Amino acid sequence: MCSRQIFASSEKIASAFDLVDEAHQDEITNGAPTDATPIITLQAPKKLQYFRWGFPWVDKDGKHILTTCIRSDTSTKKFSNLFKNKNRCLSISVGFLEFAKQTKDPYYFVATDQPFTVIAALWDFTLEPKTGASENRYSILTVTPNELVAKTHDRMPVILNKEAQAIWMNPDSTLEELEALFVAYNQVHMEVKIMSKKINNSRNKNFKIDKLIDPKDKPNPEQGSLF
Repeated sequence: MCSRQIFASSEKIASAFDLVDEAHQDEITNGAPTDATPIITLQAPKKLQYFRWGFPWVDKDGKHILTTCIRSDTSTKKFSNLFKNKNRCLSISVGFLEFAKQTKDPYYFVATDQPFTVIAALWDFTLEPKTGASENRYSILTVTPNELVAKTHDRMPVILNKEAQAIWMNPDSTLEELEALFVAYNQVHMEVKIMSKKINNSRNKNFKIDKLIDPKDKPNPEQGSLF
């Protein structure tokens, strides 16, 4: 679910949110897990930062796993330490992609009622299992999708409007107030287009966002599954 995102330049994001931009990063037209992408943390709400996407860990069999998405309905228990430490953040995306299971067509979703598709996320100070290197990383929260996204996938990111962003980034918000945000975004305020399959290759960092296709010109994709 949501293994790819599109990000604007740090200059545009900083301007829209009145942030300090020390990163000076170009736009990211094919942001994939492990890429450093733009976020705003509760601890530094006036500074635009770039954390790598995905929590690295090792399972009981010694297999290296990357957690890029967290189910919101179980997040407050499984990641209770991050909620206790208020390690909440916002992923400032232009839009996110879901890939049709059979055709592999990349469906590109954006929020149309705000400048960016702002996604609720959690961050943590992590150790890379293979190298032992320490760094800050984040993972986005997901929810049961609205009808628009459900045509392609059974989960979608927790998108926050301006009011919800304020609650998520308020250090005094209660757990009940935070959990109330874990709902699918109103599909009336979303749009979807189909992109070129060139974006399917995460190594293609020179991807150009053009020639978008209206899904009405394609049959409904077979729904994918993550959990």
